[in-house]
Amino acid sequence: MSNGIYLIDKKKFITSSKTLAIFKNKTEIKKAGIFGVLDPLATGILPIVVGEATKFINYIPNNNKTYEVKCKLGVFSQCGDYETEPVTFENEIEIINNLSIEVIESTLKKFLGKYPQMPPMYSASKHKGKPLYTYARKNITVKRELKERYIYDLKFISLEGDILTFKVTCSPVLYYENFSPDISRLWNLHSCLLNLKMQNRAF
Repeated sequence: MSNGIYLIDKKKFITSSKTLAIFKNKTEIKKAGIFGVLDPLATGILPIVVGEATKFINYIPNNNKTYEVKCKLGVFSQCGDYETEPVTFENEIEIINNLSIEVIESTLKKFLGKYPQMPPMYSASKHKGKPLYTYARKNITVKRELKERYIYDLKFISLEGDILTFKVTCSPVLYYENFSPDISRLWNLHSCLLNLKMQNRAF
């Protein structure tokens, strides 16, 4: 196919741009672009638009997304996931053991609707034309503005040991590295994003 869309199953820990580079190298298609960047930790469908179809990327609706999210409670990572080595807080084990389904579900309901979110330093959001993570890796913190997100649905799936799993349907962009800690903070817990799995993607 010289014009159209390829749906690529993006692997965990591989960035969307790296996936695009691998695709272009293997197919020898030079004119190709990404529609909707996925988090490096996320797995799921990454659309790659090729040929003349790249002219229409800006006209393709970027719809809401549903993810299954796994996070590890009682740990902290500077970047919010396992890109940097997390620190374990042993004193939080008792809180985790006492978490009830009722408390978890009640907390999740608080995040429904408008959700102002601060872009994490370890993200692809730009500052003066450069991704924030380029500053973070140099231990530089820059001023950021809150971004308004919208959470349409948020459902508890399981709590197995210190691994919390939930499903979220949200506006096209959500910083999951910050989202899980925002939730666990209401339980006086640290948390770290463990895994993201896309459940659906509509065009």
